[in-house]
Amino acid sequence: MIKIVPGFIKGSLMASVLLFSFSEAEAIDPVHLILKATANETKLGFTEGQEVTFTLTLNPLFAQTGNSGFNGSGAWWGAAELEAPLFSYIGITGLTGAFSPDPGAEPVTTFSLNTSGGITAQFNYANLGYQADGQDVWGISTSFFIPDDIFNIPTVYIDPTTYFSNYLGTYLVEHTNGLALQTRISEVEIDWIEFSAVEFSVVPEPSSLGLLFAGAAGALWMARRRRIGFKEQSAE
Repeated sequence: MIKIVPGFIKGSLMASVLLFSFSEAEAIDPVHLILKATANETKLGFTEGQEVTFTLTLNPLFAQTGNSGFNGSGAWWGAAELEAPLFSYIGITGLTGAFSPDPGAEPVTTFSLNTSGGITAQFNYANLGYQADGQDVWGISTSFFIPDDIFNIPTVYIDPTTYFSNYLGTYLVEHTNGLALQTRISEVEIDWIEFSAVEFSVVPEPSSLGLLFAGAAGALWMARRRRIGFKEQSAE
């Protein structure tokens, strides 16, 4: 006679639900691109040598646009006015205000990779919603290099969230060609400050990590309950 062990069923169902939840979240949760840098000068409220973190959250709903391209030697994702934004959030430490792009602006955002290990990014929003020493932050532009054997360059379109989900981790920056934060003083006058990139990280949404650990714990619990259930059946 087979004995049904309630605890075993409960553990199995819970683990299944947790694992299913994680697989669903994995498909939609955003990925954060984090660039750590140091200020090259004392300017716009920053001090020379100050550590600054740029956080770029990829929009999981971003779809292919005419500003995206893939040819094996390079890959770039781009968005312009009236297109779904490439980034759903841009964060910069050391500034006041909050990310709230001007809805009347004409944003241009691009993020590209090349086979030499180069990464280039540009974000122009007219107003990001942040202030640096009282001036509105207008945009960011950067070009930096990491070892050229890190990223495989896709030859066909792949959405950026899925692509970078395959490269979770932290990478040292070999050198920076430029990393500038631009501010707008007036309609015709801008200012900027230069930084040196030090470290580039690809980090999943914390909720994804939580579900991953929960799913793993549920699977272990399920296995443990199965062993206990089998022992109880044998004892019968």
